[in-house]
Amino acid sequence: LLGIQGVPQIFDIYLHLATLLAIIIVFRGIIFRIIRSLWALARSSVEEEQRGDLHLTAVVIVSTAFTVVTALLLERIKPVDQEVLIRMVYALFLVTAALLIAAKFFHGKTPLQQISYKQGLIIGIAQGFGTLPGISRSGSTIAFSLISGIDRKAAGEYSFLISIPAVVGAFVYSSFSHSAETVEISQNAAIWGSLTAFIVGYAALKLLLKLIQGGKLYLFSLYLIPLGIYGLVTH
Repeated sequence: LLGIQGVPQIFDIYLHLATLLAIIIVFRGIIFRIIRSLWALARSSVEEEQRGDLHLTAVVIVSTAFTVVTALLLERIKPVDQEVLIRMVYALFLVTAALLIAAKFFHGKTPLQQISYKQGLIIGIAQGFGTLPGISRSGSTIAFSLISGIDRKAAGEYSFLISIPAVVGAFVYSSFSHSAETVEISQNAAIWGSLTAFIVGYAALKLLLKLIQGGKLYLFSLYLIPLGIYGLVTH
């Protein structure tokens, strides 16, 4: 829409790192509990209340593994033609909208510490599909969390917990691969882009968590549907 060509992937990663910082701040309580339970495991002094956090950590690892496998498989089939890619983005906006609307009709009861490995597998695959342009990573993972029977509060929390290893992994991968890119970004663009992403990301995350718990995730489809249709008609 802005007519910008050749934005390097590393710039996207900088923005994701900024929003990652916002996620860590919002979920610092859960993250601290996980770190403390892992430390207790290393010292062979796990308390009963920490077993749930250790189980959650194991499920996050399962989700991350299936995200990596799914993303690598999808990378091979992404179109290289720019026009095809643009139409794909608009079409997948409609897919994202459909997922958000479908999620409205599901309200599970599984809390965060009782998410099963099967549920983690499903959500991990959903996150892998979130690498496709036009598919919302958070939208797809939250939707499939709700569809698989996880309660609303836990669905939002788990979606962003599994984003942490995904973003860190993407940053490490990009750090090794972006050197071959011919398009560079200025230091000012990186700084201001990251700062803006952090501020907006923090505010948006707070708002999103409230909308999830209120069962109003479908509201995002109100702009995705007309935008998707408009794009397919005009391209």
